[in-house]
Amino acid sequence: MIPLDDLDRVTAKMREPGAADILTAYERAQWEQSTEKERIEALKSIIFHPVGYNLHHWFMFNWFTKTKWLEALRAVGLSAPASMVELATGAGDMLPQLMAKYYSHRETRYTSVNKNKLLTAEFKQRTKDFPLKIEVIEDAAQNADRLFDENKADIVVFEHSFNDIAEDLIARAHGMDTVNTNWFDILPKMIEITNKAYADGSYEKILKESFVQMIGSLLKISKPGSFVISYQFHYQGDIDMGINPEIWTTLVSSVRGWLREKNIGTEVFFEGFEPNWWMFLKNT
Repeated sequence: MIPLDDLDRVTAKMREPGAADILTAYERAQWEQSTEKERIEALKSIIFHPVGYNLHHWFMFNWFTKTKWLEALRAVGLSAPASMVELATGAGDMLPQLMAKYYSHRETRYTSVNKNKLLTAEFKQRTKDFPLKIEVIEDAAQNADRLFDENKADIVVFEHSFNDIAEDLIARAHGMDTVNTNWFDILPKMIEITNKAYADGSYEKILKESFVQMIGSLLKISKPGSFVISYQFHYQGDIDMGINPEIWTTLVSSVRGWLREKNIGTEVFFEGFEPNWWMFLKNT
C-alpha cells in the first residue's frame, strides 16, 4: 500500500507540545495512558497498512486524521469565520470537531450533506452539543448546486467519502435503497456489485459523469480562491468484506483524470500530502 504519510514527520508532530490538544477528553485520557512506543506502533499500522490492520489504539487514528485535516485546512489558508460544507458525511464528526475548536466564531458555519437517514440521525446525536452552527441537509452530494444560494462556502470537504459516493451510485444503478437502510447492513452487497462493475467495465460509465457534475457543482457554490478537498484511505474492514483494493487505491487518481479531461477546477499540490490519497481543487 502507498503510505499515507511520512512516519518520521508524523512522529515529530506527535512529540510537539500540545499535540494531544486536538483530541476529545476521552481520547486525551487514552493518549495519556499510552506510551510513546505504543503510539508510534499505532502510527505505523495507520500509515503503512489499511486502517484497522492490527490497530489496538484507535485514538491514534483519530489523532492522525484530525491532525492531518487541520494541516490541510491551514495549508489552504482557511481562517475564522469560515463556512464549511462536507459531503457524504455519514456519522463522522471529525470535521465539525475541528471547526468548533479551531475556527470558533459566531459566524462560523458547518453544513453536512448526507442521504442515509440512519447515519444522519447518528451524526445529529453526536454533534448536538457542539458549540458550532451546524446544518444538516438530507440530499445527494450531486445536488449541491441547487442546495445552496448566495451563501458561498469557504471550504468543501470529502472525508473518506469518495468511496461511499461511488458505492452509492453503483448500488442505486442496481436498484438498491441506500437512503432508508442501515448502510453497514447493505455494505457487503455494495462491495460485491462494486467489484463486479470494476471488473466488467461499467464502473467508469456509472461514476464518471456523476463525479464530474458533482465537483463542478461544488465549485459553483464555493467562493473564488476556495478549495474542494478530498482525502481517501483504505479500511481493513472493507478488504475483509472482499473489496478489490485496487478500486480504492486508484479512486482519487481516477477522479483526477475525469476532472482534468473536462477542465474542472485547478489542482494544487501541497508538500506532505500524498496525491494518491489527497486532492486539492482550487476554484479559480
